[in-house]
Amino acid sequence: MILNTSRSIHGISSRASTIGPRTSSAVQIGANNSTTDYTTADVAYAIQAVHAGSSDVLALNLLTNDITGSTSWVAGAAQVETATVTAASGITGNGNATVTVTAAGMTGSPKAISVALTTAAHTSATLIATAIAAGLNADVDYSALFTATSSAATVITTRKPTSSHTVPGGTLELYAANDATLNVALANGTCTGITTAATSANTTAGVISDGVKIFGAGADFEGEAITTIVTLYAVLFENVTGTGVIAGNINDITPYTTGSNIQWENANGLPNETTLTITSSTANNMFITVLGKSS
Repeated sequence: MILNTSRSIHGISSRASTIGPRTSSAVQIGANNSTTDYTTADVAYAIQAVHAGSSDVLALNLLTNDITGSTSWVAGAAQVETATVTAASGITGNGNATVTVTAAGMTGSPKAISVALTTAAHTSATLIATAIAAGLNADVDYSALFTATSSAATVITTRKPTSSHTVPGGTLELYAANDATLNVALANGTCTGITTAATSANTTAGVISDGVKIFGAGADFEGEAITTIVTLYAVLFENVTGTGVIAGNINDITPYTTGSNIQWENANGLPNETTLTITSSTANNMFITVLGKSS
């Protein structure tokens, strides 16, 4: 990797308009942005780190882009629950079916959701299942946590990701822990024709996402191994979402929150900042850019 332009830009300023009679000028508070060029820099890299939850740790050696010691990554999995419609002759009396959904964290749980069904339109268990899935998705409390689909005579409830992040190659989704109380019960409300099913099947257990998923570790943008930095010039932390703290190797603590941009720089080098531990308080998504020279 050959660098041809390496620089940092920094500064804070604001313009204040005068408000007195017969005044027209503006006053600048602070200095204009300044630029520092690093003509001897020959190492630059960037990583993205997604902390899945609280107390997950990114251990980063800034000089080598090594992440040894970081909390291991567990991708997690979406919980899936399946309810089966039994209705040998379809709907035999117009009215509303009652679908009772029990779920931890869902508003109104256990919540009875009514789905309108008719003898003309819902002549089979498959058609009833399709209507029930649509009815569930139309309920704001259910759809806040789940997506309903149908397959033949089954109604499939899938837990939505707790969050999604744009990452190299696509989207990274984080998942909640398994909810042992999740249940979708089917019954006739004011309609007839459905055989009551008080319990649904636990098709796939939910697995909570955990640890730190890191993109770009150990390499530059070309995928080549990083040459060890001898003089560290600048580090930029851009935190998209979440909260936590950055701890340097001289026990300095820097908190961050959603939207934080934290920049460390020194044209003469940052000798005390070689290793970091970034510990989340809540799930977060952070970009880190590093600049230095190898000799």
